[in-house]
Amino acid sequence: MPRNPLTGPDRSVPVPLPATPPPPWREQPLFLPGPAAFKASRPHPGGSGRRLRAPARTAGMGLEALRLRVVRWALLVAFGAGVLVGWQGGRARRRFLLWRKRWLQSRLEAAQKKLETA
Repeated sequence: MPRNPLTGPDRSVPVPLPATPPPPWREQPLFLPGPAAFKASRPHPGGSGRRLRAPARTAGMGLEALRLRVVRWALLVAFGAGVLVGWQGGRARRRFLLWRKRWLQSRLEAAQKKLETA
């Protein structure tokens, strides 16, 4: 009879499993710092009452945390790419519809000529 690895020698007491470390993406959450981080920062050297940006937080795998400027640029680039792709897709669709209209009209003319001659 095969031995069950989850039970001890007397087969009644469960053997504790070894602790596994958390996956790298679970070690530290990847999100922008909250308002508390900005309140804890020191005032702006110019004395205008503005606060300096909170220090960047890094993820467990050493990746740089998301920054607001990077996110804004990514959104801008994604929006621009979507506009460009949508525009070109609309042009291609209109060209296809014009081609199909001409093709159907030519078939209709051919069928009408065939009916007239018959």
